[in-house]
Parts: sequence; C-alpha cells; structure tokens
Amino acid sequence: MIIAISSPPPFDTTELAEKLAAQNGLRVIQNPAPSLCREYGFQTLYDMPQNLQSEIRERLIREHADFVKTNNDLLLNFSVFGYLADWMRWFWRNTPTEKWEEMLVLAGDAASRYDEIHHIEAGESQQYDGYVWFDKRNSQQINGLSKYLYGEMNCNEKVKPC
Repeated sequence: MIIAISSPPPFDTTELAEKLAAQNGLRVIQNPAPSLCREYGFQTLYDMPQNLQSEIRERLIREHADFVKTNNDLLLNFSVFGYLADWMRWFWRNTPTEKWEEMLVLAGDAASRYDEIHHIEAGESQQYDGYVWFDKRNSQQINGLSKYLYGEMNCNEKVKPC
C-alpha cells in the first residue's frame, strides 16, 4: 500500500503522516527536495540557476517514479502532485511542451501507484525550515493546481479530503 499526502505549503502534515503510517503499518518517507537543494548548496529550488533548477525538478519526478515502482508499504509525506503544481506555478514558462508531456507521463505513472491520496488544504503551519514558503496566495494557487492535476491524472477517486 502506498499512501501519499498532498498539501500546499506551508501546512504541517507530520501528525497526519504519523497517524496514517501507524494505522496502516507503513514507513514514512519525507520529501527529498529540501535535502537535495541543500546538497547543491541552495536553500530552495527557486534560488538555483534555471538550468540546474530544470535538472533538479526533472530528477525529483524521475526518482520518485522509480521509487514508487520498486517500493511498497509507504506513507509519502509529500506527493508528485506537489512537484508538478509548483513546477506549473513557477517554472512552466521555461519548459518545452515535449518535456512537460514527458514529466506528466512519469508523474502519472507514479500517481497510479498511490492507493490513497490525502489532500490537506488548511491547517496549522509548520515551523520555518528555510525551504517552505509561507505566502498564502501561493499556497492557494498550489492547492488549486494540485486539485486540477488529480483530475488530469485520473486520481480523483483516490483523493480523501482532510
């Protein structure tokens, strides 16, 4: 079983992740994006030069798709929808149509392996960690894009609003 938590920044999903993992006997996996940014010496994706940002965004989706193909019994405290929604909000104009189509196929394959998607669109904010952006309008826009992507990837029936 793979459960993904999908939430715009800046909501704290830790408590829900731990609860769902305990109920279902799942291992919690955190979003690798912040540590990948730090590995390259940046605080966020937005700080990176355009070419590197493109490479990292694609890498996150590719590695995620590969990871969910080869692993089970996971609680993902993030989702591929968050990666795509953020890409659509902040980086889409730099993306050729062929690359976007390729990313949608990879992301769709990853999303098809999710058994449940717990969508959170409100809640308590997490502590500032240098990565998460707390802008309310950005959060609302990412939320709307995520909901759009559920339909685009035929995942609406898996979504459980929280």
